[in-house]
Amino acid sequence: MHGLGGVGKTQLAVEYAYVYRSKYRFVAFVDAEDPDLVPSQFAALARELGLAEVNSEQVVPRVYGALRDHRPWLIIFDNGERPGTLLDALPSGDLGSGGHLIVTTRLCGWSGTAGVVDLDVFSRQEAVELLTRRVSGMTAAVADRIAEHLGDLPLALEQAAGYMDYHHTAPAEYLALLASRLEDMIALGELTDRPAVVVATLWQLSVRKLQSRRPQAMRLLELCALLAPEPIPLDLFGDGKEPLIAAAADPVVWDTTVGALAGLGLARRGAASLVLHRLVQAAIRAAMPDDVRTDARTRLCRALLAAVPHDIHGDPQAPSRWQELLPHVLAVTKDEPSAGCAAQTATLLRLASAFLLSIGEHSVALPLCERALTIDESLGERDAEIGFDLITLAQIHRDRGAPERARPLAERALGLHESCLPADSPAIATDLATLARIRHLLGDHEAAVPLAERAHADRRGGVRAGRPVRELRPDSPGQCPPRPGRPRRGRAADLPGVTDPRGQLRAGAPVHRVRPAAEGPGRARAGRPDRGGPRAQGRTDPEHPAGHVPPQDGGRPRSGQALAGRRQLPRTRGTLRSRPGSRHGGRRTGHGLASVTGAGGGYVSRRGR
Repeated sequence: MHGLGGVGKTQLAVEYAYVYRSKYRFVAFVDAEDPDLVPSQFAALARELGLAEVNSEQVVPRVYGALRDHRPWLIIFDNGERPGTLLDALPSGDLGSGGHLIVTTRLCGWSGTAGVVDLDVFSRQEAVELLTRRVSGMTAAVADRIAEHLGDLPLALEQAAGYMDYHHTAPAEYLALLASRLEDMIALGELTDRPAVVVATLWQLSVRKLQSRRPQAMRLLELCALLAPEPIPLDLFGDGKEPLIAAAADPVVWDTTVGALAGLGLARRGAASLVLHRLVQAAIRAAMPDDVRTDARTRLCRALLAAVPHDIHGDPQAPSRWQELLPHVLAVTKDEPSAGCAAQTATLLRLASAFLLSIGEHSVALPLCERALTIDESLGERDAEIGFDLITLAQIHRDRGAPERARPLAERALGLHESCLPADSPAIATDLATLARIRHLLGDHEAAVPLAERAHADRRGGVRAGRPVRELRPDSPGQCPPRPGRPRRGRAADLPGVTDPRGQLRAGAPVHRVRPAAEGPGRARAGRPDRGGPRAQGRTDPEHPAGHVPPQDGGRPRSGQALAGRRQLPRTRGTLRSRPGSRHGGRRTGHGLASVTGAGGGYVSRRGR
């Protein structure tokens, strides 16, 4: 039986022996964790079988010979290592006939010697049932959270139940202790049948073997212990200019180093990843000296910063890579950083918050970005980074529906970046566009337009060059809010790159809800004749801006209908020429009025459906 330490291999073997005890005439239990102690245990079996004193070299075959008279028999070898280490303790030839052997092991490599049964941790339902049955006052909800913290490991669940039963600790209080002091709690509590066995010491022998035989694998284990209990990409350790592990530079050495963790049962190895159980990680962390932990955390911060995509919106691989690395970024940055990795920690927190913002996880992104700002403000000469933190924080508050909290943050970010970055920096354009959108949301449209006109960063779209932005229109009452995690597109105040330095619309810049200034009535584009008609006479309404002709009878223009005296805009996706109520990229951008000044000074318009 093969499985992680604490998964219940020994208990299952003992239970089998108990249930089928009537089927066997002789049952023995041998502790095989230390192969050097196995001969002395066979000497004790020899005495049980009535054998005279025999030397250690002959005791094993003599015991199996005597068992011929006690068939059928069962011997359980608990915590055996590889088959080679137990070779002298296993029967050879016909000595094994008439009996059964069960070997429990954490190590791989037995498939060529015997049939292997792999055991895993409890299912969550099994874990909850155990806790609710063993602990008085335990609810299913609290049991579920305790099981999650303990990784559904049967030994840990039993140890937790024993602790709460002995100390009369309320389940909710024990849960709080687990959440804050996991490394300490796994050393407390005991099992009724094995009081010396606790989770904290469960893997000590395997760790000692790793330290003595493969020190590079021990370094890898310590690094993995500080990451999340999720699949850890192996390229994190060796793809950079300076590998985290020296062994990663040689493919053969690296393969055996990674394999050593899996071989000793300390990790599960995937095609390109490692997974450690959360309690294995906790036990390793508890044993790590402070200086070793600090050094490992510093190196991990640098490696993660090099591995995560910084261009979250422009890199097509960014979402999948961030989904893979985000749990590890959060694990490494959860504690207060040392001086050696404070700057990297702040940057990781900000990038993580920006990614979470991009997928709509505003409540998770907010505290991360606030921590990044606090760390950067505590360091010297970090004005640019503080600006990045502030503008990300402003975007989070903006998307959470709090533009009044976002405005001072965006203004401060803009001021910092204008003081320390080149005038044509894309960061300044982002600050301007963000602040313009916030001003727009606050209803300050006159202040929003010049901010949008100053944004210099290029964005994709389809507006012709030379068309000035006139006026941003506030959201209509029927405007649908954006879907969580999917920013609105087509807003002039949202997008840097709307104008060139002369205030003219850039080619390719998407603009939404641009309102005309007062122009002469009935003006048609240069080279386009006025179509005439009663509505081409420039009728105005005192309740509408000059030059704006409302639909007749209070209704909207029919689909495909052009307002008289103004050229009809063809439907073109993703550009100003498309109706603002149409679909851009497969989703609606809302309702409103889009208009631009024509070559002859007039304007063209259409109200969205």
